Formats: sequence, C-alpha cells, structure tokens
Amino acid sequence: MTSPIRFLIKHITKESGENLIYGVSLNGIAYFFSKTLSLTDCKQIDSQPLLDPAVFTELCTIITEIELVYDQYSSLEMINRKIGLIQERIRVGGTS
Repeated sequence: MTSPIRFLIKHITKESGENLIYGVSLNGIAYFFSKTLSLTDCKQIDSQPLLDPAVFTELCTIITEIELVYDQYSSLEMINRKIGLIQERIRVGGTS
C-alpha cells in the first residue's frame, strides 16, 4: 500500500490544557489542525478546502502515534524524521 501523503510539521502550539495546534505543510500547502494530545480528534481549522477524508485520517493517525510514542514534546526535526519512518512503513505494507 502506498501512503498518499507527504507532510512535515512546521510548528506545534499548546492552545489550552491538552489541546494543541499543529501547523502542517502538505505538498507545499499550509494547513492547521487542532487536536487533543494522544487522541485522534483532529479538526482542520484553516481556510483551505477540506482535505480528503483518507488523507486527513492518515495525517491525524500519524501525529497521534508520534504523540503516544514520545509522550512529551520533541524537536520538530525528530518528529518529522518519525513521520517519514511511519510513512515508509505504510508504503511497504505495515499498519499506521
């Protein structure tokens, strides 16, 4: 199975409590998502057209997986490296 997306996290902002805002670059376009730490409750909060549901679900699932693994705030470089590894695993037939 080929992962349909390639994205990078550009920034993470703590909104309040466990709520985070993620700035994501997907195919060179900036998107913003709100989500609760360690939950897959993402909401697209930018003015871009809504992402395809499969792409949105994969993006949210990958971000949540990273949050669960690190259970802390890591550098963006480390997070983006992990995103690449997860996407590679998806491409070779693993699960996300």
